[in-house]
Amino acid sequence: MTTYEQGAARAVAAGPDEDDVFDLATGMYYARDDKYWLCMRTWPRIRAWSSPPPSRRWRYSCPEVTLHWPPSQDQFEIADDVRATSAGGGRYLFGARAYGAYVRAIPALVRERIAPFPDYHGPLLEFAAGGPACVALIGRNPALSALLANHAIFSGTTWFRTMRRVRALVESGASDDDLVTSMGATPTAALLGVLKKVRAGSLHWDGVNAVHRLLADPESPARLNALDEVTYPVLRIAACSLMGLVTDAFLRELVEMEQAQRRSGPNVFCDVDEPVEVTFRLDVFRRYLAAHWSNRGVRFDSVAGFDLALERGGRRRRAGPKLVS
Repeated sequence: MTTYEQGAARAVAAGPDEDDVFDLATGMYYARDDKYWLCMRTWPRIRAWSSPPPSRRWRYSCPEVTLHWPPSQDQFEIADDVRATSAGGGRYLFGARAYGAYVRAIPALVRERIAPFPDYHGPLLEFAAGGPACVALIGRNPALSALLANHAIFSGTTWFRTMRRVRALVESGASDDDLVTSMGATPTAALLGVLKKVRAGSLHWDGVNAVHRLLADPESPARLNALDEVTYPVLRIAACSLMGLVTDAFLRELVEMEQAQRRSGPNVFCDVDEPVEVTFRLDVFRRYLAAHWSNRGVRFDSVAGFDLALERGGRRRRAGPKLVS
């Protein structure tokens, strides 16, 4: 039995039948269900292991965390009706209190920097544990930080060694140019400019994937860098090879649509968000264009013009419509 499994077994045996356990003496958090056990070490030595039963063979994995800011919004704060007890002489915490202890050990600045990202907080938390330069980079350049934090996934390399290497590079004072180069990309001025214009709120996993595709795109960054902000919908247009269908005016309108939506309420990524829906319609239109059109030179200046052309194209599909921007 491994050291981590022994700790988990002691923690589980010390108290009530709860899925979550936090060991105050070691700073280890344990969670379990029928499919696997999870063991996570809290700040500042962030690390995680998982073990699928019945083998109980631990393997290094990514921390599974969700952070909220401000703290009053933390869904794991202890409510009056949540059963949370301690046992073993006060060494162990159980239930909601266990995860709460794990989260509260993380510095407030780190939680504040990571919370705006919609998901995949685990890699960012482990990246931030590299030191103050890593934490500063998350605040200064969220897109570059997300790429570095998930570089092992994109490169297919070993998670722990890759994370250790990119954190050491950031802490050594490497420039953004050097950091982009370390991921095998060419740090053009346009690409570096685009990375700085992506908000953390646009970097859910699909958004991070879209940014990663820009690393190998020699043309799109120049157009995107002309925008005041690079939002997820315009990132998706570039990632799905749709840039040839739209003008810069169309991209600016799409950014303004998302900014207006953000001002009117929370910016929640979902399929019904109108700016994102536009990109889905563009993708459908591109496939229709490839299948039915001989004239592929059409470009759209506005969302309204595109929707009108799409509507006309649907009505006149058999006739081979000639759509204009």
